[in-house]
Amino acid sequence: MKVRGRITFRDLGAGAWMLEAEDGRRYQLEDVQGELLREGAQVVVEGEVDAGAVTTVMAGPVLRVRRLHAA
Repeated sequence: MKVRGRITFRDLGAGAWMLEAEDGRRYQLEDVQGELLREGAQVVVEGEVDAGAVTTVMAGPVLRVRRLHAA
C-alpha cells in the first residue's frame, strides 16, 4: 500500500515515529530510517500494515515500511 502524509513523533514510552495520513488515519512506523524521518516531513510511505504487531507504544496500526520518499 502507499500512504501520503506527515511524519510526527509520539513521546510515549520509548517513543515512536508516526505517519498522519491525508485521510486522517494514523500509523505507527516500523522498520524506518533515513533523512526524511523528521517531525513535519511530508512523505509517501510504501509498506504493509501488520495487524498482529504488538509494540510498547501502541499508538496506532503498525505500518512496516518498505520505502519512504518525499511527497
